[in-house]
Amino acid sequence: MTSRHHHRLPVNPRTTAFSPAVHSPRRALALLVTALCASLAPAQLPPAPSAASTAATAKGDATTVLSPFEVRSEQDVGYQAANTTSGSRLNSALKDTAASISVFTPEFLSDIAANNLSEMLAYATNVESEFEDSNAGFNSPTTRKSDGTTGDFRIRGIAAGYAIDLVETAAPQDNYNIERVEVSSGPNSVLFGLSSAGGLVTLSTKRANLLRDRSVAKAQFGSWAQQRYELDLNRVLIPQKLSLRLMGLSGDREGWRHWDFEDTRRWTGAVTYQPLKNTVVRGSFERGTLKRHAAWPWNAGDQITLWRAQGATVKDGFTAATDTPRGLATFGANNRFAFYENDGTFFNLRNELQSLGFATGPGPTLLKPADMPYDYTFNGPGSHFLQHYANHQITVEQRVSKDFSLELAYLHNDSDAFATGWNTQSNDIALRADPNLTLPDPRSATGGTVPNPRAGQYYMEGAWKPETTQFKNEVVRLTAAYELNLGRWGLHRLAGLGETGKVNRTKHDGSEILVDENNVPLANATPENGANNLWRRHYVTLGDYTTYYQGNPALTFAPRPVAVTTGTTTTVKNANVRTVTGSAGGTGDSIKLTDTLMFAMQNSWWNKKFVTTFGYRVDDIVFKDGVTQRLAATDPRVLSRERVSGEWEIVPGQYNRYRYQPTTRTTGAVFHLNDRFSVFYNQSTNVGAPRFDRTVLPNLLPPPTDGKGRDYGVMIDLTKDGRFFMRANYYETEFLRDTPVIPGSPNYFVSSTTAILDHLQTQGRITQSERDARAVSFTAFMIDVASKGAEFEFVANPVRNWTTRLTYSYSDRGRENYFTEREPYLTDFTAFVRSKDNGAVIAATSRTITQELAFLEDAIQDNADSQEQSYGTRPHKFNMTSRYSLTAGRLKGSFFGGAYRFSAKSYMQVDLRAASPNFGQKYYGDPLKAADFFAGYAARLPWLKSKLTVQLNVKNAFNESLVGRGRFNSDFTGLRRVYLQEPRSWRLTTTLEF
Repeated sequence: MTSRHHHRLPVNPRTTAFSPAVHSPRRALALLVTALCASLAPAQLPPAPSAASTAATAKGDATTVLSPFEVRSEQDVGYQAANTTSGSRLNSALKDTAASISVFTPEFLSDIAANNLSEMLAYATNVESEFEDSNAGFNSPTTRKSDGTTGDFRIRGIAAGYAIDLVETAAPQDNYNIERVEVSSGPNSVLFGLSSAGGLVTLSTKRANLLRDRSVAKAQFGSWAQQRYELDLNRVLIPQKLSLRLMGLSGDREGWRHWDFEDTRRWTGAVTYQPLKNTVVRGSFERGTLKRHAAWPWNAGDQITLWRAQGATVKDGFTAATDTPRGLATFGANNRFAFYENDGTFFNLRNELQSLGFATGPGPTLLKPADMPYDYTFNGPGSHFLQHYANHQITVEQRVSKDFSLELAYLHNDSDAFATGWNTQSNDIALRADPNLTLPDPRSATGGTVPNPRAGQYYMEGAWKPETTQFKNEVVRLTAAYELNLGRWGLHRLAGLGETGKVNRTKHDGSEILVDENNVPLANATPENGANNLWRRHYVTLGDYTTYYQGNPALTFAPRPVAVTTGTTTTVKNANVRTVTGSAGGTGDSIKLTDTLMFAMQNSWWNKKFVTTFGYRVDDIVFKDGVTQRLAATDPRVLSRERVSGEWEIVPGQYNRYRYQPTTRTTGAVFHLNDRFSVFYNQSTNVGAPRFDRTVLPNLLPPPTDGKGRDYGVMIDLTKDGRFFMRANYYETEFLRDTPVIPGSPNYFVSSTTAILDHLQTQGRITQSERDARAVSFTAFMIDVASKGAEFEFVANPVRNWTTRLTYSYSDRGRENYFTEREPYLTDFTAFVRSKDNGAVIAATSRTITQELAFLEDAIQDNADSQEQSYGTRPHKFNMTSRYSLTAGRLKGSFFGGAYRFSAKSYMQVDLRAASPNFGQKYYGDPLKAADFFAGYAARLPWLKSKLTVQLNVKNAFNESLVGRGRFNSDFTGLRRVYLQEPRSWRLTTTLEF
């Protein structure tokens, strides 16, 4: 890794201790005993394996005969999987599963050279990446956050998630220790507690094998200095009794965008112990570290075009009438502190000039590629994400009798992540010019100036917000399965689950601010106020795009004097930089306690021609949202200068408590008309966790979301042996009461209602208590999402050495019911303020109460028109992957294949400008295309008793869809957002099995 690309930053030392996860041992034990006695388990349970298949499986792995809870990848053929656990948590035939499930087999994952979830899902059915483009904002990809991931995604146009071994996790996913991947589309809380209505990707980790030693060493090299090494060692310590498996990964890569990188180190140890014929104990432990760049996937904003076109004016002083048309603006009357990294100088730029890209303000607009190419990130060398994580689990599986099995599991994972994020108010980092002839003398309290040696030069700057997130999850789970064969009356399996768990998430959202020598915020008593921010400015070298970035928080800032203006008084203070906990909304401690009981049954009738499924789940969920408060000036930590007066802290042991007891159901049926043709129907519901970092009217934690789904379809097995298998379905999915809409600053609803209340109090029409009783403060609006469409998947193994997978999907996603939670508040508020109105004009808005209420109604409607759009939707998606192997002749052992991926044009926006000649016109972006190729050779090395495989993958071979339009600015004169796709890349993978 070249040093010019990045610097390593230490993780934030601030940590939070976690309390024990099993919040009620007595209740947990009661749940487990209840589940054991009832012999419960999840929905859509499998028919019993045949005696022949059981015997065959036993020869492969003695432990499998005991386990109805897992599917062995050895049963997969090419790209075709016969069984799944995602429909039920238990081994079930795909052809008997009514839920929409797609399986990625090991051979498929190997062919596409997928190392992680994002790379896999590029080939999935009806999946698309999430860049926050489903909202009107398109602003905040979570890759830049300490609680974010490297690849958020949507299934069926609705946010989806993933789980490892059916447990929620904050650890990054990597395939080095993954045995199997299954994609379940639509809501299904029978599969996994609180989850999104879009669907869930379930990943199963590798286990130690009791029967044979096996070693696999893999090395991969690729574009942009990629190096990746994997080792997988399985050792039988006591034959058919005890085995140990060790897996390790070391990977480094840069990226196609300058400053991008990702380094990972992780290892897993797994053990399997079979002390008795019908008892198996499994355990595993993983630790890892991930370091990567954190950046927005577009280039910088444009704040130079107008200034440059109008002569690149350099001057002092500002007159709006003449200077605005010339592309000049001011920073305003508030203190604005900027650290010039190039030479280490420091100034207060209050009332100083900055350049403009546009005169009339079309909103955020990206630079044209000629001014900054897309293959450079503006976040620079200091924008990093660092995560340490650990996972461990232990399961005990017991076959009580021929027909009755139990599995008791304890699963744990935790994570500590740090990100050098940036101020969300500066989410459009721009390239600007410095038009100031002189600058304020930082040592002068009387308005003195110094010459500006960088007048006319270009720069970028940002205010940084370091943040940390700690995550911990612990689950105790008992799963049971009982099979009842009634002969002519059918095969019936009763199953169920009892589970108790605790998730603890703690976040500290920081701000880098300036304080004086007494540790008091420099310009405003509220620490996170923008007047205290330290802006790190970096002057660029035109044409050298490696210098186009927003400053580097890793550079030290030495204390120095600066002139600070308060009111009409200017004082020279000694400025020091501090990082404080910067917001109540971004800082908090949240706990989720969940107790679950599930009952399910699968019934096979008429000699297995008709298979029905019923699942019923009850969750007792308690959310505890931690209380935050500002540090008092008299706090000992403030007096000792350890902390800053007014910054936010989590109050130990104090929580707002919310309890929910949802019930969810899954009902499905598959009717096998004959050996080749089947029809199916499935309907299911689920519940999703609320967003802890947001509040809704009046100032409450959002409620859990509801998911509803229906699937109707057919399955066709052309040859009755699974070699040509097709599944097609129509679906309807709803995602209700989500809170993705974050208002701008200020929140128009809060500011308007507050202005009315403050006016009435000033007029003496209401009291302080009446005003406070109706005042509201919240940070998000709710909206419903509905999606419908069709999905098609065809997997074929025409001959032994040829396998093919083809998928197609159509999605029609809509958003509706924007901000319905305003009622009954708004009706009651309107009646109250009208009864107190004396017709006076509100000073803050220059409108009467009647006019202000009309303005508010118009604003709600305008926002509804804006938000109720299917942003980012790509209706049509198509994937095809095929592989052919040579099994005879001189090229025996060779294989080759490829894939083609296509997604239709994305919906961008509609022109809602009343005066526009294009009013009502809808705009669409560009399709997303990519062609991939792979080829390789596998050979036996008898003298080493090993197998060597060499494989070359070329992705996006024709450099298609590198830049796609994402969103126009507000007057449609330029692009606000784009989609970027990685250009052509290669990977060479060498695998040695011995």
